[in-house]
Amino acid sequence: MKISKSLSEKYKNKEVEIYTIDNQKGLEISLMTQGATLISLQQADRNGDKDEITLSFDKPADYVKNRTFYGASIGRFGNRIAKGKFNLNGEKYTLATNNGPNHLHGGLEGFDRQIWEAAPFEEAGKAGVLFSRTSIDGEEGYPGNLKVEIKYTLTEEDRFEIEYKAVTDAETIINLTNHTYWNLAGAGSGPVSDQTFQSPADRFIPVNDELIPLGELRSVESTPFDFREEKTFGKGFQEVEESDAFKKAANPVFGFDHCFVLPEAEKSADTDSENLKNVGTVMDKKSGRKMEVRTNQPGFQLYTCGKMTDTKIANGRVAGSFGAFCLETQNFPDAPNQPNFPSSVLKPGETYFHKTVHIFSVEK
Repeated sequence: MKISKSLSEKYKNKEVEIYTIDNQKGLEISLMTQGATLISLQQADRNGDKDEITLSFDKPADYVKNRTFYGASIGRFGNRIAKGKFNLNGEKYTLATNNGPNHLHGGLEGFDRQIWEAAPFEEAGKAGVLFSRTSIDGEEGYPGNLKVEIKYTLTEEDRFEIEYKAVTDAETIINLTNHTYWNLAGAGSGPVSDQTFQSPADRFIPVNDELIPLGELRSVESTPFDFREEKTFGKGFQEVEESDAFKKAANPVFGFDHCFVLPEAEKSADTDSENLKNVGTVMDKKSGRKMEVRTNQPGFQLYTCGKMTDTKIANGRVAGSFGAFCLETQNFPDAPNQPNFPSSVLKPGETYFHKTVHIFSVEK
């Protein structure tokens, strides 16, 4: 394993540190202290040609100008909280609103806009970076001082792992995730329509026109959200646009921007020790690149960039509508206001722990 450090331009009066790690098989990642962000993941295809498979920008300042959350760590609460309000122990809290009337991905100055402390590490067969910071009481409206660690690890087995830990000195809510935009054919190569997705998710969360949950967990049976059998994203996009819900919506979602519910982990040699659930597998059959994702979280947000306008990304490339997909492992959106959803409350003395693993391979 190789790990190197470089310095970039300043952000919030601190130089942004960039760490690059690669393994002997040629998988390479780059991380930066601004937003504890994954800014690059490069993988070879079946012909041995290496390419960037995440959307990113050329320099840190571009991440500030374009609030796309490319590769960023999201917190304190990923996804939406209706009207930016929730109750906790009889107290009413009001958060910053940055998505119409709602709170999204931590607010105006969420985790993606902070400089994190970084500690690179090397161990047998793996290397990575441990990012840490304290989110102070009242930041974006959240209660409690929250100490957070996010550990990114690359292994020689082509596993890219993310572990989140947090503790608090007062009851608060938390829902951390990562917002990497993937395109297994190569960043800026065009829509992901021909890439296939298969997931055991048997339910999804219906939402209103502001993408706030309606409060139910609905079966994927006979809906565009059924990926239990492998199908292309493009087929899913077509099914969405042919659905009655899309035709009746005042502000329809093109493609997917929905949370899926995962069944409990199946016992296997790979998952017994960690009890990770199978999120699903994405495959680009033209290049042979494949990504399997596992997590200990109850669900994942599938976002397919249906309304994304053409955006200049790193290396002179352009990404447009349906130009990437996100698999954001997490608790359910608006969980603090939804009594039937898993609790997002973290209490003093408890430790929040979230682990997600990406396993990369190439089919010949």
